[in-house]
Amino acid sequence: PKDSIYISGSEAAIVISGLTKAGDNVICVIGKVTNDDFVNMNNAIKGIAVGVTLDFSGAIFTRIPENAFNGCKMLKGIVIPACVSSIGSYAFNGCSGLKNLTIEDADEPLMLGYNAYKAHYGTWYSGKGLFYDCPLEHLYIGRSIEYIDYNDKVSDSDFFAYGYSAFACLRSSGLSVEIGPKLTRLSRYIFFGCGSLNNITINSSANIT
Repeated sequence: PKDSIYISGSEAAIVISGLTKAGDNVICVIGKVTNDDFVNMNNAIKGIAVGVTLDFSGAIFTRIPENAFNGCKMLKGIVIPACVSSIGSYAFNGCSGLKNLTIEDADEPLMLGYNAYKAHYGTWYSGKGLFYDCPLEHLYIGRSIEYIDYNDKVSDSDFFAYGYSAFACLRSSGLSVEIGPKLTRLSRYIFFGCGSLNNITINSSANIT
C-alpha cells in the first residue's frame, strides 16, 4: 500500500520508534529477520503511543520466537508469512490491541506454542491459548494448525489447561474468520468459547477433512 513503510528487519525497530502518526501505521518488513530484530521490535512497540501493523509477507525467517511480542499493546495487526513454520509460546501474551491476524497460505502446517503454564511434575496449571489475550476482529487462516509439544495422551478435557486451542475464548467483541484454500484440517476446539464469532467464510477450494 502507498502509505506503508518498507524496511529491513535490522532497521524496523528504528522506524517503529519514530512513529507518531495516529492510526495503525503499516510497517512492511522485508529480507532476513533475526531473533535480535524481534527483541528490538518488541522494545520499540512498547515505547510508542500509536498503533502499528507488521506485515512480514516479504520477510525471510522460519520462526517467531517465544515472547516475540509479549506485552506489545500497540501491535494492532500482523501478517505471518508462508515461510514461518512455528510460533513460540507467549509470543502474543498481553497483545491487548491485536485485532487483525493473517496467516498466509502454505502447504505445511503452522506449529503453535501456548500462552499457558505447561504440565510440570504431572500437574496441570491454569492456561490459555496462544492468542487468548488478543481481541481479534479479522482472522485469515491460510494453513492447517498444529501444536508444539502436543501429546496425544492428553485428555480432551485438559485442552484448555495446556493451551492447544489457539483461539479459544478470545476477548473479542466481534470476530470474522476466513479459511484459505490450503487449510486441510481444523484443529479440535479451535474456536471453543468464542461467543463473539460472527461468521466463518470457507474458500470454495478448501479441502477440509
